[in-house]
Order: sequence, then structure tokens, then C-alpha cells
Amino acid sequence: MYDEELEKAMLYYMIYEQYECDLDKDDFIESKNIKIINAINSLKAKKEEISILSVQREIKANKTEVLQYLTALNEFVIGTNPDTVYSELINLSKKRKIAKVLQEGLTNLDEEANVLGENIIKQLKQIQVRNDKEKTFVEQVAQTLDKIE
Repeated sequence: MYDEELEKAMLYYMIYEQYECDLDKDDFIESKNIKIINAINSLKAKKEEISILSVQREIKANKTEVLQYLTALNEFVIGTNPDTVYSELINLSKKRKIAKVLQEGLTNLDEEANVLGENIIKQLKQIQVRNDKEKTFVEQVAQTLDKIE
């Protein structure tokens, strides 16, 4: 339930092609990618431009190493498009979150069955709500592109 190349491709689209999407650190596994998405979200919150230099500046680490990593992201986008990468990344993230909820449910089996079931269902619905919002966003983008064309 993890694809490092997919994560890198998504970061490429967000930085180099200014692809707009709603991702956070929970959608990534690789620690370097988590730092980058945190930097991107921080820049978005400040309403600053997202570029390799602004992301590099935002990350408090070895600047040369960060720049090399960011410039190598383009190697992972061959034959992909941002919508597909985004959809696949969200799908993997959703699977990891569902697995985590179910694993926590197994460790809490000593709770009353009804309470445990309600908690698991509530958490699963929260995961699904995010997915529904994303579909709506993607549909809106597709409609806007159709209008522009």
C-alpha cells in the first residue's frame, strides 16, 4: 500500500506544474516526501509561490541535498498525468487509513462490541467523506476545463 514513485510524481506535479490538490503528511510514507508536502502546505497557508526554491527554503535541512532531490522528481512522471497520480495516491492513502482503523479495532477488542463497531464505522465514514469531496473537486476541474475548451 505504498508507492514511492507515485509520491514523487505527485510532488513533481504540485511543484513544477502547480497542480492543485488537497494532500497532507498522512497521504505520504517516505519521510523526505512528508517534509516536502509539509513545506508545500506551509507555503500555501502563507499564500506564497510554490517552486523548487521556495520549497527548498521552507525545509530546514541540507539545502544542496534537498535541491538535488527536488530536481530529480521529474524522473517519475513519464507516462503519467496528474489526475491519475492523484487518484492512485489517494486510493493508497485511503487503504492505509482503513487498515489502521481496523488494526486499532483489533487491539481494542476488549471494548463493548457496539461501541467498538460504532467507532470503527464513524472513522471509516470520515475516510469516505474525504474521498467524496475529492471526486467533487475533480469533477469541478473537469467541468471547468470543458468550459475553457
